[in-house]
Amino acid sequence: LRVAKAYALAFAVNPRGGDHLHTNCVCQFGGSPEIVSHANRITQTSQGANPLVANGKTLMVKWHEDMCCVSDSLGMCFFNTQSSYRVDMKILAKLYSAATGIETTPDQMWCAGERILTLERAINLREGLRKEDDYLPTRMYDEKIESGPTEGLVLERDEFEKMLEEYYELHGWDRKNGVPLEDTLRRLGLEEIAETIRTPRQQDA
Repeated sequence: LRVAKAYALAFAVNPRGGDHLHTNCVCQFGGSPEIVSHANRITQTSQGANPLVANGKTLMVKWHEDMCCVSDSLGMCFFNTQSSYRVDMKILAKLYSAATGIETTPDQMWCAGERILTLERAINLREGLRKEDDYLPTRMYDEKIESGPTEGLVLERDEFEKMLEEYYELHGWDRKNGVPLEDTLRRLGLEEIAETIRTPRQQDA
């Protein structure tokens, strides 16, 4: 996690605690030309498949989060959607439409993924989690890697902080504390939960 920037962020903000079964950003390590191309496309960079490069990795994390939420909801093994990348949102939309009879577009599926992740965030906020919980153990920032090709590296705190704030902004959450904005809740059809996730400072205002 000290050097794999997408994994570092994904594990830190995982709504159920860091694990590899949610937001599995394996494309940051490259592999086939197709996976490298995919990593570059979703990060909007030419270094998407370089785990040491932070630029664009917030986009990578969000892509995998939304995809994970949808594929989990459909009972689809995420190795198809987040490891081999053989099943995309177009296929998931077709499967959902065929199974339910409700014609659904890929964009609607992406929106469903956003809604699920934001609702998970809201539940955690309601239960008392805050930005302070969106960090990795201090050793990731303070203890250098002792050997190997990445010897001497750590996860830079300033760089991680910037990634975290960018991540909040991508989700339509308050950039400073990660609380979903009212406009975001309205767009996702979650207006009714607004009062349950307001911070103590907001409630006193």
